[in-house]
Amino acid sequence: MADAQKTEEEEKAANKLAPSFTNRFFVRTGTLFTRISFGEDVLGDINYHLAITMPTADARLLAELILDLLKKLPSPPAGPSEKT
Repeated sequence: MADAQKTEEEEKAANKLAPSFTNRFFVRTGTLFTRISFGEDVLGDINYHLAITMPTADARLLAELILDLLKKLPSPPAGPSEKT
């Protein structure tokens, strides 16, 4: 279950993990569980390298957390798909 209050020890453990770059993702959600697959698209060659499954209630909390964190960032310049 997701917990809004994390300990310093848990944060240190989480930060020890090596990150993987991702610019592609696929989400499948159901009543009980949500699966998110992460991949990388390099010049049209797509390679999925990680998938996670979590309770859908936790996926909703994760989505809300990400949106809240992004609201605190300055707006980035428009990307190629946003330019008219």
